[in-house]
Amino acid sequence: MRMIVLTLVMCACAGLPARGADADAGAAVAAIAAAKEPPLVVTSFFYWYRYDTKEHFLNGDGSDALTDHPPDPAKISYASADWWYEQLLLVKKAGIDAIMPVYWGFPGDGASWSKVGLAALARAEERLAKEGKGPVPAGMFYDTSTLAWNARNTRIDISTPEGEQFFIRTILEFFALVPPQFRLLRDGRPVVFLYSAGFHKGDNPQLFERTREAFRGEFKTDIYLVKEVSWPYPADASYAWGGALGLKLHRVASLGPGYDHTAVPGRQPLIVPREDGEFYRRQWERLLALAPARRPAIVHVETWNEYHEGTDVGPSTEYGTAYIELTAKYADLFRRGERLAIRGKWRDAGKVSWKPDADGGIRIPSLGDGLVDKTAIDGVACLRTAPNQHGPARYFYCDLDDSFVYESAGERFTVTMTIRVDRAAPVQVEYDGADPKGSIFEGAFTPGPALGPLAAGAWHTVRFELADARFANRANGGDFRLSAGGAAIAVAEIAVEKR
Repeated sequence: MRMIVLTLVMCACAGLPARGADADAGAAVAAIAAAKEPPLVVTSFFYWYRYDTKEHFLNGDGSDALTDHPPDPAKISYASADWWYEQLLLVKKAGIDAIMPVYWGFPGDGASWSKVGLAALARAEERLAKEGKGPVPAGMFYDTSTLAWNARNTRIDISTPEGEQFFIRTILEFFALVPPQFRLLRDGRPVVFLYSAGFHKGDNPQLFERTREAFRGEFKTDIYLVKEVSWPYPADASYAWGGALGLKLHRVASLGPGYDHTAVPGRQPLIVPREDGEFYRRQWERLLALAPARRPAIVHVETWNEYHEGTDVGPSTEYGTAYIELTAKYADLFRRGERLAIRGKWRDAGKVSWKPDADGGIRIPSLGDGLVDKTAIDGVACLRTAPNQHGPARYFYCDLDDSFVYESAGERFTVTMTIRVDRAAPVQVEYDGADPKGSIFEGAFTPGPALGPLAAGAWHTVRFELADARFANRANGGDFRLSAGGAAIAVAEIAVEKR
């Protein structure tokens, strides 16, 4: 086996140019935490259930539609103010500040369940207020899949006047059904979360600003707009859907208890085990391990009651109220600005490493745009990047154990890797950096060294140093990644050492 050694010292500097950054990606998380608005915990609330008609309880073939199951199902109906009232009391018990009802309504849908449900919510809020128990403020979670699934049975083209109005009117109609005294406000403005940008047609860079103009015209105030990161237009804040799979850190943090959509017909298997609550604890503790000054000021708990996908923290027959109690504990710590130390066996280690089938404190995930296959090349066991459906690049992600480093406070790290490429190419390093202007998503993909170009057909030992790494798992759940364009990368060994 031929081995080539390449040493490269990389002391990344502040002021690196952002690469296609969102308009809101350059602002430091510290500025968010320093704002006057208090810490806020919200949850997406799915209210499409109705037991007497079996809506969202049974699939079309009569089979069970739910992975997890709500207790006392006969009481459940989006049209019942009593059901809403009981749920709001439980939300308060969980220490959650506000709900984000997941809205599937759209212009021209008549008296749909989405609108009937909000009317029942308003009645429940009135009861809570009269009894001195509330309200529990409600923002809007705009499920933008209605831009594809709607009465027109077509993808809405937001570049057209009609498509733009469809988007805008959806938001206006929601808030027409939620009385002002029950609305969730941030900076004095009603809060709107947008789901993914993957459902519409066309492009409209003025869409959000025109939505704001229409809202001001209708309600005499602006909105506080929190976009899913897939939207390219400027917003007040951003978040990533998928927190139930693991903590996502953007201007808004997203987290959840695990995931299992086994009951949903037609989907490929995807299960993130709850581990008897340990998975949920880890996500909260990773968030609370961040320095309060750099911590997102809003947490989105994903979800209160999406029983189809098993992301519920509300009551269930499977888990009782265990996740209500866990949420209350950690939400209180979050609001009080507490900081926790990460638990784990690598806490006092000066070095972590990875080889196939060896636990040395580095994990190599295989998902999304970072799929890897186990193989052997020239008798060397390794992992090799595989094609992915998201684009031509093949990424190799590395996740350092959080007990070794998480939210780095100025340490220097030396990385040594044994790698190979299937054709001559430079290998680009990107890492979760401390400079929020270093890349998109507040530095989560800061450009590191370009290694090589490396010759094909040989194993190379490469060594580089990072001086401003943050390493808070923001690089799609990892701390750094490698890519070589469309070339495959094989990795046989990794070591990361604190200097």
